[in-house]
Amino acid sequence: MSLHACLTVALACLTLAGPARAGWFDRFFSKREPPPRGDAAPSAPSFAPSPESALYEEVVRALSQRYADPALVAPPRLAQDALQGLLASLGPSARLLNKTNAVPPRAGSPALGDVAVLTPFLGYARLKQVAPGASRLLRAEVERLRKNEHIQGFILDLRFASGIAWEEVPALAAVFVPGGRLLLRVSRGAASESIETPRDDAPVEIPLVALVNRATSGAAELLAATLQDQRRAVLLGNAASAGDAFETADIPLADGRILRLATGKFVLPHSGPFFLRGAQPDVVVSLDPKVEREVFAQPFREPEPRVEPRYASEAILTGREIAPPIRDSKTAQPEKEPATNRDLVLLQAMDLLRSIHALNLSSPAAPTASSLR
Repeated sequence: MSLHACLTVALACLTLAGPARAGWFDRFFSKREPPPRGDAAPSAPSFAPSPESALYEEVVRALSQRYADPALVAPPRLAQDALQGLLASLGPSARLLNKTNAVPPRAGSPALGDVAVLTPFLGYARLKQVAPGASRLLRAEVERLRKNEHIQGFILDLRFASGIAWEEVPALAAVFVPGGRLLLRVSRGAASESIETPRDDAPVEIPLVALVNRATSGAAELLAATLQDQRRAVLLGNAASAGDAFETADIPLADGRILRLATGKFVLPHSGPFFLRGAQPDVVVSLDPKVEREVFAQPFREPEPRVEPRYASEAILTGREIAPPIRDSKTAQPEKEPATNRDLVLLQAMDLLRSIHALNLSSPAAPTASSLR
């Protein structure tokens, strides 16, 4: 075990130990508030000394006595480093934020982005964030494309999508998943809550591909994982999602900062716990994250302007005459070339749905890991 890991684990153990702290750690916290006066002070739970706490005491004692630069191992510095190590070990489930970056997504921001028909039978929608009412907008667009454009496949783009409206996830999933299905369970300590898809509306039965990347976060990645867990969509992308799909609570701290920590874990009925795991793509498309962000902002590139050919003649070559190209006025000029799609992830999704359409298959089930090797 590294020194950094030892310090991290020991701080967590000793912080919980309360009055059982001893030695250097007890002296460091000697300025804590005294217990309230009364006939009998409430007894705090006692913890047996752990090997980690003993090791922490031993390491700190040796550092304070023999280390070459005492300032680097002074009590405030050790406490700061131990706190940073503890938070780092918990990943995105516990973060220190200031008031600026703790602000939730702006209310009223559009939940749905571009909606289009990519080919005569493929529909596309970009979900920008999981917000209240997003399911109603998405269902209306999918049903419209199904009825008016007769689409036979659909791409739900969740790349760079986020959101904290967890209550909207079941309704969004119900656009494609039958009602009454067990969608997920929320585990809050010893308590657990089961959540099903609403029974109000019938699902749109259409082959579905969902696009994700490492910036797919929060409720958006939970939506992707539930569609995959229900074997209702194939996930396609260049990396797993952010892994921060969990309920959170914000705790104000004395120095003005905010501790945002996970209070509820999501458990999928078929895939199991989803805590800190992220949605894993079924089909991985290798793409540099920087290139992906650039392409995502402008997926279609206009063609280069057409250069008219120049006809060589002796006069032109010698510079004595500049003759225009000979053009037949009766010949129809070629139409403007369409813009080129540079989005490799989107192109892969379109190819997958074209194959399903060509083979006349039903809605795709997520392939197993062995079938992709």
